[in-house]
Amino acid sequence: MDIKKEEIYAMAYLYWFGFCKEAEFTAFIDKYFEKYPENVLLLELEWCGGEPEKVLKVICDYRDDKGFDWDIFMREIFAGIKRAYSRCEDIRLFDSLCWNLWEMIDNYDSVLGGILYKALYKESKNDGNVPKRMAENYEKAFEEAEIYFGDKRGK
Repeated sequence: MDIKKEEIYAMAYLYWFGFCKEAEFTAFIDKYFEKYPENVLLLELEWCGGEPEKVLKVICDYRDDKGFDWDIFMREIFAGIKRAYSRCEDIRLFDSLCWNLWEMIDNYDSVLGGILYKALYKESKNDGNVPKRMAENYEKAFEEAEIYFGDKRGK
C-alpha cells in the first residue's frame, strides 16, 4: 500500500464536512499509520483525535499541489458522499451537508460542482415528495459523477 495523499486529504475533508464519523476517519488513518508510522502527516493526524478543526488545519499545513491528482481527490470526495448517502437517515440533513461541500467542489472542478449543484436544486417546499425527489437527484448526481470519472480515466 502506497501513501495516497489524495485519499487522505479527501477523507479529512469528508470528516470536516460531516460525511464520515470520527470512528471511520480514525480507522482510515490508523490503516495508513500502521503501515507508515514514520510519516509525519499521518502522525499529526493521529494526534488530532476527534477534532475535525485540527484535522483540517493539519491538512492545510501539509498541502502541496505538486504532483497532487485532483481527479483522484474529487473521485474520493464523491465516493465518500455516496457512502454517506447510502447510510443517510435524514435526506434533509444530508442535503445541508452537501450545500457546505458544494462550494469547495465547485472551486476545484466546475463540472463536478455543476453535477452536485443539480442534485442540490430545491424542489417546492409544499410538495410532499421533496425527500423522494431529493434522493432521486442525488442518485442521478452519483451516476453522472461515475460517468465523468470514467470518461477522465479513459483519456
